[in-house]
Amino acid sequence: MRALVAAVAVLGLAGCAAAATQNIRTTGTPAEEWVIHGHQNPVGTLTISINAQPVIKGKISLWSGDGEFTGDYNGRAVAVTCSRGEGQVRTRCVVFVEGQKLTTLHFKVL
Repeated sequence: MRALVAAVAVLGLAGCAAAATQNIRTTGTPAEEWVIHGHQNPVGTLTISINAQPVIKGKISLWSGDGEFTGDYNGRAVAVTCSRGEGQVRTRCVVFVEGQKLTTLHFKVL
C-alpha cells in the first residue's frame, strides 16, 4: 500500500512540472539559430538550456516566483530574472545574453 501511495505522489508531482521553448535567430554575424528551453519543477528547480546545453540551474522562490541566476553559453554571459506578479499563477523568466534581452519564458506549475 505504501508503494502505491508513493507512486501516486511521484506521478502527481511529475505531472505538475512546466516547460517552455522559444526558437531565436540571433542578430550577430553570422546569425545563429538558438533553441531556448526552460523547465520548472513543482519544488521550484529551474533549468534553462540553450541548444540543449544546460546554462542555468537554480531554485526560484515557491512563494513569490522570484529568482536571479547567471551562467554562460559558449563564453557569453547569460542572466535569467524570474518573477510572478501578485495573484498570478505563471512564473515569468526573462533571459538575457551579454546584457541584451533575448526572450521571455512563462511557466505555469500547479
